[in-house]
This record gives sequence, structure tokens and C-alpha cells, in this order.
Amino acid sequence: MEIQKLLTGLNTLEDLCSEKKTTLGEIFNFNSPAHGEQGMSIRPDEFYGLEPLVAAKKYLKKPKKAVPFKEITAAIRAGGGDPGNEEKLKVSLARSTWDIVKIGEDMFGLIEFYPHVKRGGKKAKVGDAAALQDSVKVELKDGEGNPIHAVSNDVDDFEDHDAPSGKPVTDETVPNF
Repeated sequence: MEIQKLLTGLNTLEDLCSEKKTTLGEIFNFNSPAHGEQGMSIRPDEFYGLEPLVAAKKYLKKPKKAVPFKEITAAIRAGGGDPGNEEKLKVSLARSTWDIVKIGEDMFGLIEFYPHVKRGGKKAKVGDAAALQDSVKVELKDGEGNPIHAVSNDVDDFEDHDAPSGKPVTDETVPNF
């Protein structure tokens, strides 16, 4: 009972300092696969039905640092998931360079916890690129040089129309971008 009182006092101080509450598992260093490293709790169904790579990334959000590959697979199993072919999962993690950092031969972590490591931005999704190709933005200027903006899904909408200057809009009068 004394331990519980001390833990309650510690958690109160942590609340006042806006810190994460310490668990009994962290105090007693429970390192079973069901608890992950440093007492992290894993629900028995946390990774059930998830693809191995998705489950691994979800687990890596918990420790907020790189962990050994064996810990990742043990945590997936403890959470009701199936890591499948472990070599395939290891290769998938290593190839997920936008989200994952590989440290050494056997350690993986999420890139978001390594802000000093610079990676390029995410590429546009196929749907985003298609949407950009479906619309055309043309900037025309009126007689005083003020821009006229127009957006259309069909380039033909801009042909054979008069601009405010009175000149017809044609391929020759529309600048190439």
C-alpha cells in the first residue's frame, strides 16, 4: 500500500510538471513482451488484423526511439498480430525510408523522433497528380496589366473567347508556363 501512495504522489508531481505519468511497470522494469520495453503496455488485441508493417509502425510510436527488430516482432505477437515472414518485415521496414530510420543492422525507429535527420517530403499521391492534370490554370492580363484568373477542366474552354483587351484568346496569345 505504501508503494501505491508513493506512486500517487509521484504522478501528482508529474501532472504539475506536465510530464508523462510513471507506471509501476516502469518503476519495477517489467520487460516481458506483453509490456514491451520499460513497461509499455500492449493490449492483447492492439495489432490484431493489421498488416505487419502497419503494426510495426504503430508499435514504434510507443517507445519514441529505435528498438531491436526482435522487440518489434515480440510486441506484434503480444498485441495479437502476426508479423508474418520476419525477413520480409525487416526488408519492408528498411525500405520505408520516409517513415523509418534503420540504425545499425537490427534497430528501427520512426523518423518523426529524429528531427535532425532530413528526408524529402512525401510525394504527391497518384490521385493528387491526376487532379492537377485535370485542371488548367491560365493567367491573362487585361489592358492595364491586371491579372485575370481562370480555372477550367478543359483547355478548349479558353479558345475563341475575347479577353478584356478585345483580342481573341488563342494558343498564340496564351503564354506557355
